[in-house]
Amino acid sequence: MLTLIQFPWSPFCITIRHILTLHRIPFRLHNIAYHDRAPVITATKGKGHTVPCLIDGKRGICDVTDFGQEEARYLDRRYRLNLFPRSFEGLQLILSRYIENDLESVGFKIGDT
Repeated sequence: MLTLIQFPWSPFCITIRHILTLHRIPFRLHNIAYHDRAPVITATKGKGHTVPCLIDGKRGICDVTDFGQEEARYLDRRYRLNLFPRSFEGLQLILSRYIENDLESVGFKIGDT
């Protein structure tokens, strides 16, 4: 069974949690405090420190690039969810950069006010 290490309020964690729930993939939640990254560092064998982090058996998956889709892509491959159709891959790459940089920045600023 998968384990999702998360901050319950994080929009990144909420997205992965919704993917798991929507596709009825069984998982356990492991909520951690903002200052405690030890469970993620342990799960990824020191390769990552960000949430969300998925644990699948002995493997820990978290974002280690600025692209921010490792967990969703892992779930897509593992469970054949078709979240990233090949026919839209080029467009998805362009739009995800825009969403990650420009739109997300505005959303965080609004949320912080």
